[in-house]
Amino acid sequence: MSNELRERCIYSLTSRGYTHKAANSIFTEIMNDLAHTLLADGKAVLPGVGTLKKYRRKARKGYDIQHGTMGEIPETIAVKFIPAKQIKDALN
Repeated sequence: MSNELRERCIYSLTSRGYTHKAANSIFTEIMNDLAHTLLADGKAVLPGVGTLKKYRRKARKGYDIQHGTMGEIPETIAVKFIPAKQIKDALN
């Protein structure tokens, strides 16, 4: 997560009367809970924003620019963000 987004969220909480220390703690706890939910359930829903889902990215071939060779990229688990309908509609 970018520091800019973190600082905006903390600023938003401090403007509502929380101390900087409390706002930082609240933000950290929310992000930790989100990560634990994602790891445990395979998805985490942010109402009105979207859903984070774990998915398996298949192994594939890739090009190593530094060495100029083809290589095998192993299968990995990645996170995909699926925006909520309200967000999609607002963007289009």
